[in-house]
Amino acid sequence: MKRKLAWMAVLVVFMLIALAWYCLLNDDRINQDTYDRIRLGMTIDEVQKTVGTKGSDQFDQQDDNGFRSRIVPTREMTDMQIEGDWVHKPDDNESGKRFGWGGLNGAVMIRVDQEGRVTDRMFIKLKPLGLLDQLRWIAAGIM
Repeated sequence: MKRKLAWMAVLVVFMLIALAWYCLLNDDRINQDTYDRIRLGMTIDEVQKTVGTKGSDQFDQQDDNGFRSRIVPTREMTDMQIEGDWVHKPDDNESGKRFGWGGLNGAVMIRVDQEGRVTDRMFIKLKPLGLLDQLRWIAAGIM
C-alpha cells in the first residue's frame, strides 16, 4: 500500500512539473500583442523594453550565401504582417540595422535607421506546436 501511494505521489509531482513547464512555455512574449505595441519611430531601446529582451542582430545570422536567420524556425507560417517598405537598402548588411525576436508561436523583426529608430517592422505567426513538439524544439536548442 505504501509503495503504491509513493508511486502515485511521484506521478502527481511529475504531472505538476509538466503542467508548470507547459504554462511557462506558453508564456511566449513574441506574439501579436507585442508586435502591435512596436511603433515606427521607436528607438531600439524602447523596442527591447517592449519585448522584454534584447533582440538578435540579424547581421550575425548571415552565412556565405546571404541572409539566413535562426529567428524564424523552419515551420509553417500562418500569417505575416509588414509595416514599412522592407526594400533592400545599401547598408542593410551592416551590424545593428536589423533585429529579431523568435518565439514558439512567431517572430518579430525590425529594421532601424542610423539614429536607431524603427523604420520597418514585421510579424510572422507560426503554426502552433503541441506540447511534445515544444519540448522537442527546446531540447534541440532551437528556442
